[in-house]
Order: sequence, then C-alpha cells, then structure tokens
Amino acid sequence: MSYLSVDETLAQKKEIKKKVYKGLSLKYPSKKPLISIIADGELSESELALIRGLNEAGKDIDVDFLILAESGFDGCSRFQFVPYNLGNREMVLEASDFVLAFKFNDIEEIMMHGAVPICKNRAEVENYDAQTEKGNAFIYKNDTVFSVFEASVRAIETYKFPWDFKHIVRTGMKIGV
Repeated sequence: MSYLSVDETLAQKKEIKKKVYKGLSLKYPSKKPLISIIADGELSESELALIRGLNEAGKDIDVDFLILAESGFDGCSRFQFVPYNLGNREMVLEASDFVLAFKFNDIEEIMMHGAVPICKNRAEVENYDAQTEKGNAFIYKNDTVFSVFEASVRAIETYKFPWDFKHIVRTGMKIGV
C-alpha cells in the first residue's frame, strides 16, 4: 500500500465503498458508516456470540455491517457477507469506516487503511475522547454485547461529525508511520 494523505485516503475510501456497495447490491450513496468484521483468525464462541448479539442490537441503528470470512454466519442476517480472499480483504479494509477488531486482527493495518478500530484495550489504541479530541479507536471494556454495542454507537455518533472522524483517522494513520 502506498502512503496517502488522510484526504486522499478518505476520497479513495469513498470510491472503493461505492464499488463494494454495488457488488453487494446495497444502496449507494449511503450516509451510513460501514462497520466491518475481518474474520481471518479463529473466532471463539464468545466472539461469535458478540457478533450475533451485535446483529440483533444493530437492527435499530443506522449503519451498514459487513463480514469478511471464509463462510457465512448463521444468525447474522444484518451483516453482508464477503468471501475471504486477499483481494477482498484489501478492498474491505479500504472501504470500511470502522472495523470491529478481535485479538487476532492487526490494528496497525486497520488504521493504515483509514479505518477506525472498535476493540478491547490494546497497546496500539487510545479510546477516543470527544472533549479532548484525543484517541484513535473506540474501546469496549467487556466481552459483552452491550459493551461492544456502546462502543459501536459512540463510533457511529462521532462519524456524523466529519471533522472529528477525519481527526480520528489522521491520528490512527500516524501509528504506522
């Protein structure tokens, strides 16, 4: 991946998102953020339960969900499924506004593609605080549906403020530089 500015990354994200939405027969343009899950590692039963719970909780929020995996997920009708391969992985990372990241996901790779992680606390991330405008992720505290949902809603609400979202993306992209 070549290094792009934040503006170039977000402009490219818009174009790639358009292609992804067209390929999935989703309505574009969409003002909704895209939250993706990249299941390139072995998901535990608790992680699967979180995804299924988010599927149910997400019915009442204005967001698009996508899951990149080797096979579909039962009980996840709210998620658009994309078959896992390296080309689709790159495309999903570049199209995503947020990635619900698990322990096996590479946080720096996510942020270098201009996506903002929603994850448990890790060394690479700092929880975004709107008052101080610091942070590069939305951190959930517990492996519960409510905790993940709360972090996701904070992310979605912040997405509605373009300057704040761009600032978080910029902060995240600095990690790998």
